[in-house]
Amino acid sequence: MKRKEKKEKKRKEKSENRIHRENKRKEKRRQKRNEEREKRKEEKREKRKEGKVDKRKRKEERRRQKNRIEKRQNKRKEKKRREEKSELRKEEKREQKRIKKREKSKEEKRIEKRTEDKIIEKNREKKRKSKREKKRIEN
Repeated sequence: MKRKEKKEKKRKEKSENRIHRENKRKEKRRQKRNEEREKRKEEKREKRKEGKVDKRKRKEERRRQKNRIEKRQNKRKEKKRREEKSELRKEEKREQKRIKKREKSKEEKRIEKRTEDKIIEKNREKKRKSKREKKRIEN
């Protein structure tokens, strides 16, 4: 009987040990799977973070690029505006010169006409005088 009990006891122990080992193995597998899952999750989180960083960097780069282009365009516009302004000033000066020239020539013509008129008047006056003289002499 004792032997039977011993055998039974040993069998039970073996069975318990086997169950215990299996449970340990299962627990280890579960833990390993959980760790793997956590690792993957962490990697995903990191990737997402990197993606966000990349997204931010791309956004920043796009903004810089846009600013560069805008600056270039503004410079071109400013240059064009300055050129137009200077062209307008030049045209204004030319117009002023033309007007001055016209005025000058008008003034010269007026002066010329006045002198001619004076000369003509003098000649008339001379003629009158000479006629008067002739008349006086005749009388």
